[in-house]
Amino acid sequence: MSVSGYFSDFSFPELLRFIHSARKTGVLQVKPVDRTKAQQHSYSFWFHDGNIVAVQHPSLSFHEWLMQSCKQTSEVLRAYAVSSVANREPIGTVLERLQLVEPKELQAIFSRQVITPTLYQFAVDDAWFKFSTSYELPYGEMTGLRMSPTEVALKGLRQLKNWKPWLTKLPKSTSSLRHIGNHIPYQLTNEEIRVWTHANGRYSLSDIAQKLVLTVEEIQKIALRLIIAGLVDECPSVNARQETVSGITVPENDRRETVSASFLDNLLGFLKQRA
Repeated sequence: MSVSGYFSDFSFPELLRFIHSARKTGVLQVKPVDRTKAQQHSYSFWFHDGNIVAVQHPSLSFHEWLMQSCKQTSEVLRAYAVSSVANREPIGTVLERLQLVEPKELQAIFSRQVITPTLYQFAVDDAWFKFSTSYELPYGEMTGLRMSPTEVALKGLRQLKNWKPWLTKLPKSTSSLRHIGNHIPYQLTNEEIRVWTHANGRYSLSDIAQKLVLTVEEIQKIALRLIIAGLVDECPSVNARQETVSGITVPENDRRETVSASFLDNLLGFLKQRA
């Protein structure tokens, strides 16, 4: 199966959440629409059972990082890579079992190879994507480590500096939040925990902003992170109102497109049309 589209159809974090929720195995290719910028290149993100396991990019020298960590020659590493592909086993797992590389070194490589370039995608205004399930995993370039892409999305949104492409995705200030289960699988910041505790469907985001003494926009950004992470749903507020609350002005563009609880259903329909 192969599907494609643009970030303007479904954002990068939304795609990560879908892949994780559907426990997909395959490759997500991302190509920026604007290639005039020197830093914008194509990436391939590899997933196994919904978890991200590797990222491939011309400037990500996986074997050079391995050579620095396990002190083996390029020829030796290529031999191990060929063996790992033949046995369908990540090369990092093989080297760790042979005690040629330490777990902490694999963690450092995983951070550079996977986490950093994944977070970079949050700064890309728009890009073309294609997800395919008919590809073999790149065992010769895998550390053997994996991470939930929704956790990566949560970290990426925390570090996001350019929010302009995301303004149309922020939940409405008159909306409220509702818990999805009582378990939090990720480590949240103090502010995220405080917003999560108010996700009972009774308070609008404007109300929460007033209670926590934060701006409405700050609460909207935190709410978006919790929604993308699959921890809360956006729902109409019992106390929804279009007014200024205790000196906090409700933004005028409350008619914006939102990331709602139905985004996964919309994405499934979108994928079926393009399958």
